[in-house]
Amino acid sequence: MADRPLRLAFVAQLAIPEETDRRPFRRLSGGCDDAEAFRGVFETMDEASRFRLEAIHADRGEIPALDYDAVILGGSVASVNDRLSWQWALGDWLLRWRTTGRPLLGICGGHQMMAQILGGTVSRRAQGPVSGTRRAVLTADGHGHWLFDGLGANPLFQFAHFDHVSTLPEGATALAMGADTIAAADFGGGWVSVQFHPEVSCDRLATFWNHFTQDPARFEFLPGRERLIENFLRQVPERRERPA
Repeated sequence: MADRPLRLAFVAQLAIPEETDRRPFRRLSGGCDDAEAFRGVFETMDEASRFRLEAIHADRGEIPALDYDAVILGGSVASVNDRLSWQWALGDWLLRWRTTGRPLLGICGGHQMMAQILGGTVSRRAQGPVSGTRRAVLTADGHGHWLFDGLGANPLFQFAHFDHVSTLPEGATALAMGADTIAAADFGGGWVSVQFHPEVSCDRLATFWNHFTQDPARFEFLPGRERLIENFLRQVPERRERPA
């Protein structure tokens, strides 16, 4: 009997304000739905055939079960320091997910929420927002780490954020830096996160960034950045066993 597909949850927390004019996003794959946009990228991956992807919208009050094999936590227009009711619920769920011993990849706002709920701090960047295509400068711990396998030394990624992780929680390790920001981290137990965006196209990110900031930042075409997500997915079978 063949192994069952592994269950992967993409937890969206984009939290676009209700009053936002959504017309500029109609031409984008997935529109304003971060989970559907991710599905389009996911389906191009070699690892996709091993997983069944399910969408959870935390910003709509949805909370995932604890029986997934892995979770990816997306980015957000909201700051983790807004302390919205759905953010409290999601943070509580993340602490319960931590006890399962199963893997989690956080992206941008997901990276920040993971650091915060584990005891780190997230603050507004005093130097202003970071945007555009920039290098992730790998630390000594980042060089040779499986998360960056096949991506080369100091790879380019898309950055778009106002807040940043100013201090990591105890026991966490910085894997990369970028624009004076902790760009990637390993929290142990299969939990890793990145401040940049390997999950979206340059066109999608530029559309959102320009709409919400009126800053015409330059996002260059970077084929193959989703390799980082595939590196995460390749680790999942090793952590498949459920705790008693």
